[in-house]
Amino acid sequence: PYLMNTIGDKGESLIKHHIDKYNDTEYTMFIFGEPDIRIHMHKQVKILNRDEDEVIQTLALKFINKIIEITPKHLKIIIRYILPQREHSMFGEWVPNGTLSDRNRYTNKLNATLNQICVKKRILFFDNYERDSLVKEDGSLKDDYCDGRTHYNLKSIPFIDKEISKFFTLSNI
Repeated sequence: PYLMNTIGDKGESLIKHHIDKYNDTEYTMFIFGEPDIRIHMHKQVKILNRDEDEVIQTLALKFINKIIEITPKHLKIIIRYILPQREHSMFGEWVPNGTLSDRNRYTNKLNATLNQICVKKRILFFDNYERDSLVKEDGSLKDDYCDGRTHYNLKSIPFIDKEISKFFTLSNI
C-alpha cells in the first residue's frame, strides 16, 4: 500500500504503470488515506506542530492533483472516502499514533476536504452512504464489520453493495 502523501510526491513512478493497464475501462477508483491518518497525521500535527487544517488541505490537494496528472484523460476518476478508524489492536508494527478521537476527527476532515476538492475539480467522490450501519457513535469502524485490522470484512459486503449502488445512482453513472 502507498500513502496519499507518497502518491502526491512520487505517484508517477509508483502507480502510473498500474493505471496505464486500464485501456478498456471508463472509470478508475483511488482508495487511499487510512494509513496517512493512522500513522502520520499525529506526527505532523502534535510533534512537528503543523496546523491540522493546513496538513489536511496540503495532503488532499497534492494527492488529487497528482492523480489528475497521471491518469489518462479517457478515464473518469473516482476518489473513495477514507475508512473509519478503530482502536489499535492487531496492527503489528503499524500501531496508530494519537487518540482514536483525534484520528476520527482527522478522517472526517480529510474526507470533507477530499469531497470539496473533488467537487471543484469535477471528480467523482465515493462517499460512505452506509455510515450509520458500519460505524460506532464515536465514528470508529464497528468490530463486527472489521477484518481485525483496518479494513472491512465479508460481513460488511451487503452494506458496501448498497454504497456502490447508491453511488452510481446518485452520480448518474
